[in-house]
Amino acid sequence: MGTMETEHRRLKKEEDIKFYKLKEKEALKELRYYIKKAMELELEIKAMEDDRIEEFMKAPQPPSKLTLIKENIPKEGIKTKHLLGICKKKGLTEDEFEDAIEKLKRTGNIFEPLPNMLRVI
Repeated sequence: MGTMETEHRRLKKEEDIKFYKLKEKEALKELRYYIKKAMELELEIKAMEDDRIEEFMKAPQPPSKLTLIKENIPKEGIKTKHLLGICKKKGLTEDEFEDAIEKLKRTGNIFEPLPNMLRVI
């Protein structure tokens, strides 16, 4: 009886090994499938991003706040309040206007020859 039991255990062990090898093959096949799908999805996303970037690059860009302000200052100068009114009509808020004016002053693009008067350098 001992030999039959041993033989039975050996056969059971071989069956288990075959079963796990089969499961391992199935798992690898499934893993390959998901990796392939993930790579395809990544390529699709990259193509979509490229399209979006291309559309963005083709779209006309509004002028920057600094450019908007600088372009509206005549050589002879302009009153700050008048320039603010022009810039507000073009979509700038008062805070954005003030920040941009300070940046332009710091960089030396504009100066204030008189209080509340701006000129381009």
